[in-house]
Amino acid sequence: MKIGTTLLELMIATVILLIILGAIFAILISANDAFTTGTINNDLARDALLTINNLTDNIPECDIRNPSTYTTSLEIVVPVSNATAAYWSDAGAINWGAVNPNNNIGITGAYIKYYFEQYAGPPNEPAGTLNESDNPGTDWNRDRDVNDSFLFGKMVEVIIDPASAPVTKSHRVLCHNVLLTNPAGGDIDNDGSNDPIFTTIGVDNTININLWLGGKLGAQQIPVIVNERTRIMLLNPPKDDN
Repeated sequence: MKIGTTLLELMIATVILLIILGAIFAILISANDAFTTGTINNDLARDALLTINNLTDNIPECDIRNPSTYTTSLEIVVPVSNATAAYWSDAGAINWGAVNPNNNIGITGAYIKYYFEQYAGPPNEPAGTLNESDNPGTDWNRDRDVNDSFLFGKMVEVIIDPASAPVTKSHRVLCHNVLLTNPAGGDIDNDGSNDPIFTTIGVDNTININLWLGGKLGAQQIPVIVNERTRIMLLNPPKDDN
């Protein structure tokens, strides 16, 4: 009667065990990558939606400065009241301006500017340009080529006073990880339509907001990209003469 195992049998059993453990490890890695990708997607989508919500706080009742000129920025004025002027004058005209965030007092003639600001690059910020060709096999927008270049940055809000200078402490970052084509305003997802952040439509008094956000997953820097968009109907029609 044979008792115990031979060295060969022990080696075969060890190899089989290692194969099983390797398969389990590969499944765990795949599941973790899928979970991490989903988390990054959710985080980016949340940031985009929060940014759109911030933008829509002021936009519905705004008047747009030069509405036909925007792709990566938007300038608006809103009804304001201050020490010398109410929201409407005695003649019924709207008192246009912006609210100073430092004291919540309206500034007649000021305006709110939303704009894309490209990252300055290391050491304090990420690189402001993302080239697919710099990372072989990286297809940010999944258009089946690796020849695209993108601008990478943040969406910023600032109040500009009547003298065309930024109001102190009014600079506010609304969103990070914003993607644009390089040069800006082109077709990100290769669907045949350009993708500016802002589009104003004077016929029906609407503003289209189209945000693309990007991130990278793990040590392999796998790109993750999301898109959120909305259309806002204005209560006050845009004008070109502000």
